[in-house]
Amino acid sequence: MTAIERVIVGAYDFGALSASQAGLRLYRSHGWRPWEGTVSAMTPTGVLPTPDDADRILVFGDPQPAVGELTCDWRSGDLW
Repeated sequence: MTAIERVIVGAYDFGALSASQAGLRLYRSHGWRPWEGTVSAMTPTGVLPTPDDADRILVFGDPQPAVGELTCDWRSGDLW
C-alpha cells in the first residue's frame, strides 16, 4: 500500500478504491477515508448512479472534503 500511495501523492490529486469488508481495516490504517459524496459509473448509455456502492468507496490524497460526484469507468463485472 505504501508504494501505491506514493504514486498517488506524486502523480494524482487522489486515488479511490472499493474496499471489501475484509480489506477495510487495512485501508483505514493507511489513512484512506470514506468518500462522502455520490458515486456513479460512466456506462455505454451515459452516467448511471451506483448508490449501493457508496458505503465502500475510500479515497486517499487530497479531496478536502471528500465530497462531490465520483464516477468510475465502465467495465464488465463489478463496476467498483
